[in-house]
Amino acid sequence: MAEPAALEPTSQCFEVEGVGWFAEPATDGYLFTTIGRTAFVEVGVPSRYAPEADVLVELAPLVREHDPVLQPCV
Repeated sequence: MAEPAALEPTSQCFEVEGVGWFAEPATDGYLFTTIGRTAFVEVGVPSRYAPEADVLVELAPLVREHDPVLQPCV
């Protein structure tokens, strides 16, 4: 997967359980993409699961295990 088009060097990084995420509003919810790792992992979460970021807590262990960090969230 390619880097998100909206991701800029000054974009805010949200760290959840040791995983950095870039958040973008989507049509009905949010699109979260890991940043600072060997691969980009993208997760779309519909607004009916608000707060949408809660799912990132559950995904963090899998991301940490399978997608090594290159640059931590600052």
